[in-house]
Amino acid sequence: MILILQRMGYTDVRGIDLSREQIEEAISMGARNVEVADAFEYLSGRREEFNLILALDFIEHLTKEEVLSFLDAAHGALVEGGILILSTPNMASPFGARMAFGDFTHEVGFTPVSIAQVLRTAGFDMVGIFPCKPVVHGLASGLRWLAWKILSVFVKLYLMAETGLFEGEVHTQVMYAVGRKSASPEVTRDLSEL
Repeated sequence: MILILQRMGYTDVRGIDLSREQIEEAISMGARNVEVADAFEYLSGRREEFNLILALDFIEHLTKEEVLSFLDAAHGALVEGGILILSTPNMASPFGARMAFGDFTHEVGFTPVSIAQVLRTAGFDMVGIFPCKPVVHGLASGLRWLAWKILSVFVKLYLMAETGLFEGEVHTQVMYAVGRKSASPEVTRDLSEL
């Protein structure tokens, strides 16, 4: 991701990962400003330093307590109005179990409702929850996108029949959650409300 952003012309980007192999791979591909670091320590040491934090396929590997600690650290590291973008498996997907149990290191799962809940608990205003749709980049992927689009209608129809809801639900196997750091967050830490 850092390499993509740098190729797009962004110069003030940094990347961290606990995996030395991932960092070495990124460097070998030409990425700059990447280092081996622990996300909690890294973010906790950088108050109001970032406009944007991307945490891609990360929070599902944390325990519930660690998720809240990470979100607190990310909130503190963002400037006022800064954005946090998370990608994580979507347990509301018809294939949520496939995503939850497809990787032994997954500790926690989220639905669009629960990810919004924890983001608000950490003081973020919700920008939205978005599907991770197939991307068209040729004939085969175009046909896959078309099949996905058709099958999505049937999933929505099934859920509409069961719940009465049709629009606004995210059903892709992976979702993006976007939160904005509030100007004056009213953080509530009463976990009994969760």
